[in-house]
Amino acid sequence: WKITEIPEPVGLINFREVNLTAEINSISLKDNYLFAFSDQNQIMAVNVDNNNTLVLENFNFTARSSAFFPKLNNLVIATDDNKFITLENNQLRELNAQLPANFTKADGLAFYLDKMYLLDKTAGQIFRLNYVGGQFRSAKAWLKTEASSAIKVAEITSLAIDGMIYALKPDGAIAKLSSGSS
Repeated sequence: WKITEIPEPVGLINFREVNLTAEINSISLKDNYLFAFSDQNQIMAVNVDNNNTLVLENFNFTARSSAFFPKLNNLVIATDDNKFITLENNQLRELNAQLPANFTKADGLAFYLDKMYLLDKTAGQIFRLNYVGGQFRSAKAWLKTEASSAIKVAEITSLAIDGMIYALKPDGAIAKLSSGSS
């Protein structure tokens, strides 16, 4: 690891200056744009090179989570009503996802290769879906039962994947998971 201390970090943007009352749910990065999703049906984007800001409004969804999906070379947004949307040329396109019956909501979202991983705190599970034929399907509960209770899924705040799944906890601890086990 190489750790670099930044003594005086430069602020890129304060989204409250764009919309004073908006609560930002999540951020994602694509093509030098940092996208922020608000609780007021807005997508705000700032170019990280020149600070130009773009606001897309009046969308009929609230984003819960978002992540970059390399296979589509695009962001995927998980909404409050369990839909998955991608943003292409400032237009929204819904992606078909066959979710398992016990799925409640996407508290976290991550991608690895052609797979989407969904953190569902209520169900106490990380679900894995394959992207095949333009849709997400073949959903499986990825966590084994013993791992689910051992790592306390309801406490996970974020996921990262590189073949292993790394689950961030509120206290800063990271659980490393492989093949559904810790």
